[in-house]
Amino acid sequence: MLWRLVPLACVLLFVALAVFWRMWSQHRRCGTFGVLLFQSGAPKYQVRDALLVAFFVVVTLQAALIAFLPGQAAVDGRLQCLESSALRMIGVALAIGATVCLVIGQMQLGSSWRVGVDETTRLGLRTDGLYAFCRNPIYLCWWIWTLGYVLLLPTWVSVLVLVVLTFAIHWYVEEEEQYLSRAYGDAYLAYSQRVGRYVPWAGRLP
Repeated sequence: MLWRLVPLACVLLFVALAVFWRMWSQHRRCGTFGVLLFQSGAPKYQVRDALLVAFFVVVTLQAALIAFLPGQAAVDGRLQCLESSALRMIGVALAIGATVCLVIGQMQLGSSWRVGVDETTRLGLRTDGLYAFCRNPIYLCWWIWTLGYVLLLPTWVSVLVLVVLTFAIHWYVEEEEQYLSRAYGDAYLAYSQRVGRYVPWAGRLP
C-alpha cells in the first residue's frame, strides 16, 4: 500500500515546489508569475505548450489512479522487468534529488526565470552556480525526475511520457538557445563553447 502512494507523493512534491511555489516566489519578487505558455501564434509552439500541460495532467492522474484504484487495467500495464525494490529506491532518490536541484536551478535564475520565451526582456545571462556545469540544468533535472517516476511507476504510460518529454525538452531548449543567442550575442556564444548543453562534456558549440 505504501509504495502505491510514493509516486503520487513525488508528483505532488514536484508540482508544489517546482511549479506553484516558484510561480508564487516569482510573483512576489517581480509582480508576474513568469509563465508564458500559449502566447505564441505559431501552431508548433501551441502543440509544444500543450504537451507541457499534458505532462503534468498525465503523471498526476496516473499516480492518483495507481494509488487509489490500483486494479484499473487502463493504467496498470506494468513493466515487470522494472519491478524491484532496488529500482523503486533509486526512483525515489532520483525524484527527490532532481526536485531539489531543479528548484535550486530556478532560484539561481532569479528574476530571469520564465516558462517560455519573452523576446522583450534582457534580464541577464546566468553562467554560474549549476549553470557553470550545464546550460540547461532545469530541463536536465526535469528529465531525471521523470526517469525516477518511471522507476517508481513502471508502466507503458510512464515510458511514453518520458519519450515525449525528451523531445519536448529538446524543442524548448532549441528555442531558448536561439533567443539567448539573439539577446546576448558573443557572450552567449562564448558560454556555449565552454559549457555543455545538458552535461559538462557534451553539447558544446564548436
